[in-house]
Amino acid sequence: MQTAAIVSQSVTSANSLFAFFDFMWQNQPSFSQVAFYQKTQADLYALFASYALKWGVDNSTFYAKMGSDPIFYLAYNGVQMGTDRHVYSTPTFYINGMPSTFDEKTTYTEWVNFIDGLLAGN
Repeated sequence: MQTAAIVSQSVTSANSLFAFFDFMWQNQPSFSQVAFYQKTQADLYALFASYALKWGVDNSTFYAKMGSDPIFYLAYNGVQMGTDRHVYSTPTFYINGMPSTFDEKTTYTEWVNFIDGLLAGN
């Protein structure tokens, strides 16, 4: 999970992060434990570098970012925060410490109505 987070931070900008998450989710079978049985970290990085090319990030930039401390800690802190809060999958929305049924398809109006209800004490 942390490697995927590092890849995401290395490949995307803020305006394309969720599109890249969707891309990674759709391609998850290609880097699963089964797909990478008896393969190396270098093999995994090469696969992710090929993904980066599709997002306009050349290999030298990708590998430099993958090895950078700021990118590592950005990803590490996000993964650690989720782990500390027992969030083991995405997308997961917690509201007042409880998991919700909301997902990436939840509309703005649904969010507003729900939050307004919480604020009103319902």
